[in-house]
Amino acid sequence: MGNIFLLNYRTKHLYMKRIATLLSFLGLISILTHAQEQLPTEQKVTFGQDGKMYVNKELGVYLWLSTSPDKEAPKHRLKSDSSKKYSNPMYFDTEGYNTLRSPSAVDPGTRKPVYPLRDIIFEVYADGEAPKTTYKFVRGKSIYRSGKLYYGHDPAFVINANDRVSGLEKTYYSINGNSYIEFKDTIKLTAEGETTVKYYSTDRVGNRETPLEKKFTIDNSPPETDYEIDGLTNEKFVSPDAVIKLKSEDNLVGVKTIYYQINNGTRRVYSSPVSVKLLGNGGSMAFWAIDYLNNAEKAQVIGGKGNELNIGSSGSTFEFYVDNQAPTLELDFEGQYSKGNYTYVSGDTKIKVNAEDDKSGVDKIYYSINSKNVTSEYDNGISFDSEGVAYIRINATDYVGNKSTTVTNAYYVDRKAPVTKISIWKPKHSVKDTLFVTSKTKINLTATDNASGVKRIEYAIDKRVKGVFEEPFSLDGKGLTKINYWSTDNVGNMEEKNIQEVFVDDIAPIIYHHFSTTPIGSKTVRELEYTIYPSNVQLYIAATDEHAGGERIEYTINGGAVRSVNPIKGLTAGNYKIDVTAYDVLGNASTQTITFAVE
Repeated sequence: MGNIFLLNYRTKHLYMKRIATLLSFLGLISILTHAQEQLPTEQKVTFGQDGKMYVNKELGVYLWLSTSPDKEAPKHRLKSDSSKKYSNPMYFDTEGYNTLRSPSAVDPGTRKPVYPLRDIIFEVYADGEAPKTTYKFVRGKSIYRSGKLYYGHDPAFVINANDRVSGLEKTYYSINGNSYIEFKDTIKLTAEGETTVKYYSTDRVGNRETPLEKKFTIDNSPPETDYEIDGLTNEKFVSPDAVIKLKSEDNLVGVKTIYYQINNGTRRVYSSPVSVKLLGNGGSMAFWAIDYLNNAEKAQVIGGKGNELNIGSSGSTFEFYVDNQAPTLELDFEGQYSKGNYTYVSGDTKIKVNAEDDKSGVDKIYYSINSKNVTSEYDNGISFDSEGVAYIRINATDYVGNKSTTVTNAYYVDRKAPVTKISIWKPKHSVKDTLFVTSKTKINLTATDNASGVKRIEYAIDKRVKGVFEEPFSLDGKGLTKINYWSTDNVGNMEEKNIQEVFVDDIAPIIYHHFSTTPIGSKTVRELEYTIYPSNVQLYIAATDEHAGGERIEYTINGGAVRSVNPIKGLTAGNYKIDVTAYDVLGNASTQTITFAVE
């Protein structure tokens, strides 16, 4: 048989690529003072799940020979005389599939060469190439501007990697100079500004990829728009010839478009100053800008009625008027009021009138009550004298004679308080002028009001305020208890407090018993003591109740049917267990067991 020798290595095939798992972004990582360093790796030999051997191509290899499969058996390192310089260690020159060969396989049983002749082949896979990693955004609007990449609100990315020989070990990434961390899931970015992402992967034999880098800017903020009114002549009044100028700035991706909208009209692109005449009398103009990532600024409103624009806005930024209209009226209340079928007011409520005029100012306000002639001059509120419906008419004039449209409102003047009733549920019992209840008795309160309606019912127990009544309640005290209760309507009319007294009785009756004859002896049966009475004995049972009074006494004899006949007589010889229950009129119950014998 020929000597064993090593042949040169041949590449058979390349392995299919594997897909790496996703990265997760850990936002709170200590920031390094300088550029982050890659995590250390170890060049090594490993085995795949299919048993294939993978070795880092940079590692030198030594061959050992043993005559036993036992790991502890003697082994000898192979040496080469013909290629001594290259054999200890030896290196694999081919990426991927390599072989160690011996010619002429020998049958282990016969020790003779196998025909047709064939080589003995040992497969080894050498891996000298690092994985290949790619980076992909999966969420967020993006745009290139002026040679820079920008991402919009809350972007997210994933990193994919594959290794064609030994397979992927791990993938790492770093955000803005932070230490490298292992990739696990989608990375979500929230911090605004310039961002640098570095990433790389390692394979299962310790090959480490040179870090790759992506630079971009995250822009979550909308532009900021300012305005200028060219022609402003007074604090709140502008000339009809005035114009509105808009200017917007965005510190990152840049302003794309400025929009404006007048009096809920069509949205327009701003390109030149806007005349205030377009706003009309007391009108408003909203304006806002968007950047190239569609980050939209919240609308600002200038003019007279910014709160009436049907757009989401940050409110009125500046109020001004061009005066060509009559005063406007706003009504408010000083005192209690409530909305219902009418607007209900209390007898003490005043109607307050606020009139405004864009430019010249309000001269006078007039009103009337239940009259079409609006001639009474308003001073400091409108008061009501009578109960029921009142019609109020109001108008105003400015200093140039513009007269407002007359406002007519109907109000219901409510001067009466609600009426509250108390209901005491069972168990209860009246004895003369005392109402007895137990701690299980529920107490319910109801109230009615014929105008503005009941707002709340309140109650107190023994002068301790309990609060607003919401559902039937019970009393947890003992003895005589005073309940105060009252209601308030929706305009503040409060009822005088009502009083209900009850006596809380949770005490059960006390049971007594008496035998008609004296005992004739005693005995013990199964460790129980029995007093013995003659056969003509009668057992009398009674009960007393401290407060509400007793109602009935029931008993059973030796677990039999419930009875109420008293006294108990006609007892035959035997042992007796009498279970007695006494009830008062409220259902409070007490029990007692009487044991004896009859002979």
